[in-house]
Amino acid sequence: MKKNTAHRSRPRAAFLMPNAVRRGREGYGKSRNAARRPCAPPHGRYFSRKIEIGGDGARCLPGDAWRNMLQPRERSTMSQSKESFGDYAAFVEKFKPKKTTDDCITPPEIYAVVLDYVRERWGVDAGDVVRPFWPGGDYEGFEYPEGCCVVDNPPFSILSKIQEFYLQRGIRFFLFAPSLTCLSGRRVTMRVDHILCDCNITYANGAVVRTGFVTNLDEEHVLEADPVLGDRLNEANSARLKEQKRQVGNYVYPDNVLTAARAQWFAAHHTPFRLKRADAEPIAVLDEQKKQGKAIFGGGLLLSSRAAAERAAAERWHLSRREIAIVQRLDGEVSE
Repeated sequence: MKKNTAHRSRPRAAFLMPNAVRRGREGYGKSRNAARRPCAPPHGRYFSRKIEIGGDGARCLPGDAWRNMLQPRERSTMSQSKESFGDYAAFVEKFKPKKTTDDCITPPEIYAVVLDYVRERWGVDAGDVVRPFWPGGDYEGFEYPEGCCVVDNPPFSILSKIQEFYLQRGIRFFLFAPSLTCLSGRRVTMRVDHILCDCNITYANGAVVRTGFVTNLDEEHVLEADPVLGDRLNEANSARLKEQKRQVGNYVYPDNVLTAARAQWFAAHHTPFRLKRADAEPIAVLDEQKKQGKAIFGGGLLLSSRAAAERAAAERWHLSRREIAIVQRLDGEVSE
């Protein structure tokens, strides 16, 4: 006769009650199958009911009493520290700005070029132009005047939804769009005009995006390649970047002034140099610089004459004995 080994496959956590206990239990169903069923645990785990042994025999405690007997374990200090650190890290992470294409604030120079293009081509009046998109703004709750035209840079992640919103309400728009994916909105693709131009716009957050445009101002075309608009935008973008670029003056300081940039130059050219504290004083600006409103970038050190000489010797090429002899000979010929 084959032995029944089904009980061996049960998990260790599922403790079945013995027959003697089942017969003497209180409030536990009379069904034989129900008696073999483990109790449903309070916290989603698989436990049987608690067995209490007393003077009147063994009995199974009700579910509420079993729940009350469960006491939460005290967590270790290490686990508490890990959890606290995780909570704090998650809290700090919420306030970190995340740079995406939805956060691309349009520089005024770029927007001026786009607005001029819209006004020249379709005759849109400047007073009819509205801009409902800004950080934290609600374009759906924005009050659109009758006959207005939206010329703005919307969040690219919901561009199709925005276009559909304007198309359903008959609102004119000319919107910035990601050039490479502007045709991906299938529900609105054939209802708007896609203007592509070879331009990379550097937005206010530093993101560089190849940008195109979508509009319902042109009811005839579905796609255009406009090199003129691209040239205008590229010129405006380049001019803006040049203006923003800081032109740091290449000042030549005396040997008695040492900056961190000059010390880095020593390291880059494999020139060892050490400066004693007794031979230096911190300095932020020279008296001559104060007259012009300048200062030593990053601060510097004012050196003693001995240290200045060592510094000058460290950054200069030196003559060999042979070359010194030639100089001495030349000096002798000159003196004669």
